[in-house]
Amino acid sequence: MTAADTSQNGRKSLLGYLNDYKEYIAALAVLASAAAGFFTYFASKAQLEEARCYLYANIKYVENHQNHNNLSRLMLENLNEQNALRDRGITTGPDVNRLKIAQNDIQTKISKAAMARDKALEDMRAQSCDGES
Repeated sequence: MTAADTSQNGRKSLLGYLNDYKEYIAALAVLASAAAGFFTYFASKAQLEEARCYLYANIKYVENHQNHNNLSRLMLENLNEQNALRDRGITTGPDVNRLKIAQNDIQTKISKAAMARDKALEDMRAQSCDGES
């Protein structure tokens, strides 16, 4: 018997041995493939946190944008009331003072809402949720 024959017999006996367990090997391969598919199909905790961060930034943007729009409408109503008083010849008094104080307060809130809205938009555009920024 030569070395080539021994090597050939070794391969045949290994294949014969593995052939006896082919069902188990196939089942193990299927389970390994299923496990790999499971871990690649579902999002990781880091991916979920990133999505949560983007959703939160988007909510902040929408809230601040809506707040800015509501305050702008309130400012228009205030200015309309001031004009109505002025048209009636009322230029001083508690109503005029109240509307002017409210106008200053609304203007401050509009500025804050605009800054918050712009920051939220900047955060979304800068992709600050991915942990790299």
